[in-house]
Amino acid sequence: MNKTLAILALGFAPIAARLALLPWMPPPAPRLHDEFSHLLMADTIAHGRAVNPTHPLWPHFDSMHILSRPVYASPYPPAQGAALALGQMALGHPWGGVLLSIGLMCAAIVWMLQGWVSPRWALLGGVLVVARFGVFSYWTNSFYGGAVSAAAGALVLGGTGRMIRRRRWYDAAVFGLGAAVLANGRPYEGLVFTAACAMLLVFKLRGKLWRPEVVVPLAAVMAAAAIGMCAWFAQFTGNPLVMPYQFFRANFTEVPHFLFQPLRPELNYSHGVMYDYYHYWEILNYRAARENRPPRGVMDKVTVYARFYAGPALGLALAAAIFGWRRSRVRWLLAIGSLLTAALAVEVWHGPHYAAPGMGAMVLLAVEGLRQLRQARWGRTAVTVLCLTSLAIPVMHGGFPVGDGRERDNLSRAMTADGGKHLLVVRYGLRHDCGDEWVYNGADPDASSVVWARELDPARNRKMLEYFADRKAWLVEPDQRPVRVSEYNLQSADLAWAKMVREKLLELAAGQPLRCGDWNRFYFRVAGIRPPEPDFACYGSGGAGGGVGFEHWRRWLQRDLRNGYLTP
Repeated sequence: MNKTLAILALGFAPIAARLALLPWMPPPAPRLHDEFSHLLMADTIAHGRAVNPTHPLWPHFDSMHILSRPVYASPYPPAQGAALALGQMALGHPWGGVLLSIGLMCAAIVWMLQGWVSPRWALLGGVLVVARFGVFSYWTNSFYGGAVSAAAGALVLGGTGRMIRRRRWYDAAVFGLGAAVLANGRPYEGLVFTAACAMLLVFKLRGKLWRPEVVVPLAAVMAAAAIGMCAWFAQFTGNPLVMPYQFFRANFTEVPHFLFQPLRPELNYSHGVMYDYYHYWEILNYRAARENRPPRGVMDKVTVYARFYAGPALGLALAAAIFGWRRSRVRWLLAIGSLLTAALAVEVWHGPHYAAPGMGAMVLLAVEGLRQLRQARWGRTAVTVLCLTSLAIPVMHGGFPVGDGRERDNLSRAMTADGGKHLLVVRYGLRHDCGDEWVYNGADPDASSVVWARELDPARNRKMLEYFADRKAWLVEPDQRPVRVSEYNLQSADLAWAKMVREKLLELAAGQPLRCGDWNRFYFRVAGIRPPEPDFACYGSGGAGGGVGFEHWRRWLQRDLRNGYLTP
């Protein structure tokens, strides 16, 4: 069997299959925060830079998982954004980068398997990967990512298998390349996986590992990657040793990345939706993970990972592999999987793409299980049934979608096709889902035909309309069904803003008198305007510690600000 032909064929197969399905499954439309952040990274790279200058109206554009200051950029590691940028520049659409990364992942896993098992078993493993992950999974049908890190993990594991047998400089270079991509895709999980493979190399090769044909190419690749990463980090933070994501979580969020870390102090956000997301939704998930209950408990993580990677068919193959634990290879694969599992368990957040560096190890372990089954009495039949079932299940269940942003995407396309320049001002309902965010833009909002902006208070809205005086302004209300789009009118917008702020304040107060400081705090959270410090006129007869009604506080605020339109 021609190994190179098998690699090329299975690398091309998922791309061809997904393109053939375009009449029934059009390209995905981004919906979730992470997707928009990766797309911003892609557009920034396509513009030839790592970061963009902070926009003068940044509070209108500030959004989840976006750095708006000190620079305007995505804080995520750049591997997924670079893949999307390649698609955008070479193929005219970021989704082209998704398809290329899926093809690379399938090809890399076949190459990795060829370093551990016979070409026929490697081919079978590659076919299973194409069928289960290459066409219907959310790695292919969203901009979330996963395939880039899975391909990098396969390079690390494939280089490990080849170096165990013979020390060749290009195997060491491939190992280093995979490790470098992991450092820029899934840094934490990639580090754990790479370290586990390195431990295997040290154990197997002992003194032979330090020969020049291994050390020199590996050190050269890793040194080049380290220099490039430090230069990239400095663009964001000015510090070449601080990762952008680390800087972002430490300065703009309250919840840490790991369970053993404490919450950070409460922060002030530019608008209420971000406050709801970072202060309420993230903290609820953090506490659920710490208390080991849904939706972030250990069993929830196990269910998510097992459903995505194994399913019932491959799950049986993995179970069969465990019975072959006496084989050294199986023991090492189980040890690598255990280390990665332990690393995932201490993270607050989880998703199948978090474990992407270890996907190649999972596939190799499944192939080992199929080989184990093949030796049983009814082995050939069992392997055939398992493989056919594994091929059918992704089709039957339609993959693992993460949502679809077609409403927003269709509106943006319609505005672009209409010609001219448009400003889409987004107004959410009183109980908007903070997970459904519409305000995201590209690397250069001012040069875009369509700009998405957040409606804030009347004073800042007027400044925004003056800044974008050359654009047609539209009001977009995503929480209406169907989504309502109308011309933006400042006078009606002022009244709607005051009504919205009043309703939210009364809802937060739950009908109870509050201290002036509490009214001010809620007002800042809802309206994004920091009121003056309360004085005796606001306290009333109850003094600083007593509560006052909404109307009393509102009259004090109106008299102090001397701007009636700023008052709820």
